[in-house]
Amino acid sequence: MVVGAGTMGRGIAQVLVEAGFRVHLVDPVGEAAVNGRDAVRAAWARAVDRGRLDAARAAQYEAALSAARGYDAVPSPPAWVIEAASENLDLKRRLLAELDQHWEGDTRLATNTSSLTIASLQGGLGHPARLGGLHFFNPVPRMALVEVISSPATGDVWTRAAFELAAQLGKTAVAAPDRPGFLVNRLMRPFYAEALRLVEEEVARPEAVDRVMEGAGFPMGPFRLMDLVGIDVNLAVTDAVYTQTFGEPRYRPHPLQVMMRDLGWLGRKSGRGFYDYGAASPSASPEYVPDPSQPLPGGLVKGSPGFQSAWRALGLAGRLASEPPEPGLLRFVVDPEGGSEPPREAGPDTLVVVDGTRQHVGALSARWRRPVMGFDPALVLAGGRVMTVAGGWEETAARIFAPLTVVPVDDAYGQVLSRVVAVLVDEALSFRPRLDRDRVNQAVHLGVNQPRGPFEWLTLLGARRVLGVLEALGRVGGDRYRPSEDLVRAVEREAVTDA
Repeated sequence: MVVGAGTMGRGIAQVLVEAGFRVHLVDPVGEAAVNGRDAVRAAWARAVDRGRLDAARAAQYEAALSAARGYDAVPSPPAWVIEAASENLDLKRRLLAELDQHWEGDTRLATNTSSLTIASLQGGLGHPARLGGLHFFNPVPRMALVEVISSPATGDVWTRAAFELAAQLGKTAVAAPDRPGFLVNRLMRPFYAEALRLVEEEVARPEAVDRVMEGAGFPMGPFRLMDLVGIDVNLAVTDAVYTQTFGEPRYRPHPLQVMMRDLGWLGRKSGRGFYDYGAASPSASPEYVPDPSQPLPGGLVKGSPGFQSAWRALGLAGRLASEPPEPGLLRFVVDPEGGSEPPREAGPDTLVVVDGTRQHVGALSARWRRPVMGFDPALVLAGGRVMTVAGGWEETAARIFAPLTVVPVDDAYGQVLSRVVAVLVDEALSFRPRLDRDRVNQAVHLGVNQPRGPFEWLTLLGARRVLGVLEALGRVGGDRYRPSEDLVRAVEREAVTDA
C-alpha cells in the first residue's frame, strides 16, 4: 500500500506494480487517489503508444493497481505500507501512528521523507522497529537510487527487507545515516544555497548561473532544477535541514525562495518560477560566442602540467609554457597559479589572465598598473563548454577562450563553478559518520545525475584549490565557509605527496 497519491506516491506505486506487486494507492483527500491511479495508467498508455510497452502487459499493470480513500478498502494486510505524504513533521507523525495501529503483525512501514529524520517519526509508534526510510528520487520510474535509512530503533529485519525490496524494484540502494537530509539531499544543500547567494550578491543572474553549471556538465543548473522540483518543495527540505541542525549557517534558507513561494511562483507546476514558462523565451544574460577561426595570437599559458594539458585538450589559444617560444608580440599571459607580482613575461600592455576565484582582479589591476582579467581554472580542468570572466575584456576573452562561450560575472571570490563546487566538496568531507567515498560519488551520480561526485571533484581540482576558494569566501562570508578539518588534512597530504 502507498499512502499519498502526489507525484512521489504515484511514481512509487508505478515502479512497485511494474516489479510484480499488487498495489493499493490510498489518499484521503477528495479524488486524489483516483486521479493518481489514472495518472499512472496514462503513463502506461503513453508507453504503449510509443512502442515501449506491450498492451497486454499494460492491462496487467492496470489490474494490479487500485485506488481508495481509506485503509479499510484494502482487503488484507499488505507486506509493505509506504507513506509518501507531504514533507510535514506533524502530518507524517500522525499518519504513521494511524498506520502503526491499523496494520499490525508483519506489515513493514516505510516513509519516503526526504529530510525528516526517522527517529523524529518513530516516537509515537508502538512498534518503532518496523519503520525506516525508503527515500526515492523524482521522477521515481527513471531515477535509479533509493536511500535506505535506519534509526537506532529500526530493526535489522526491516533493514534487510528494505534492501531486498529495492533490489526487486531494480534500484540501487545506498545506506544513508539518519540525519537531517540523509545523504544526497544533505550534500545538495550547497548546490542550491550558493546559487541563490550568487544572485543575491549580483555576481550573476539565474540564467547565467545555470548556463555555467550546465556548461560544466551538470544536466540542469540549480535554478532550472528548483523550478522542476518546485521552489516550495526545495524550500521545505532546506528549512527542515536548517531547523534540525539547530541553525547551522550552511543550511540557512534564502529569503529569495521565501519571496517566490509567497508570490506563488513555484516553478514549472505554476507556470512561473525563476523562469517564466509562459514567455516566448527566457531572458538571457550577456554571453560572448567566439569565432573559433579567430583566436587571439601571441599568448603564453602557464600553470601545472595538468592545467596545461586540459587547456590544450580544449583547443584554446596560446602556446604552453613547456613549448618553445614563438616570435612576435606577447598579447596575453594566462597564469592560474599567480602570485603577488605580475608574471615576469608580461609587459606593461600585456593582458594578464589570472585565477579570479581567490582574488579580486580589480585590485590586482590597480596595484600592478596593467590590464588584468580573472577566469575560473576549474572550468578548464573540468573540460567545460563555457568560461566565466571578471574585470572586463569580454571581447578579448572570447578570442582567448575560443571555442568556449564567455559568460561575464562580477569580480567576486569563487566566481560560479569554483564557489559551488568548493562548498559541495567540503560538505562531503565534513559528513559524519564518514562514508565510503565511492558510494557517496555513486549516490550523487544516481540520485541527482551530477557529472562528478564530490570526491571526484576533489581529485580533479585538488584540495589546495578548494581550500583557497573557501578561505577567500570566508573573508567576506564568515562562518558558513569555514573549512572542515578533513579538507585541511587533505591539503596536508597533498603537500607531503608533492614533497
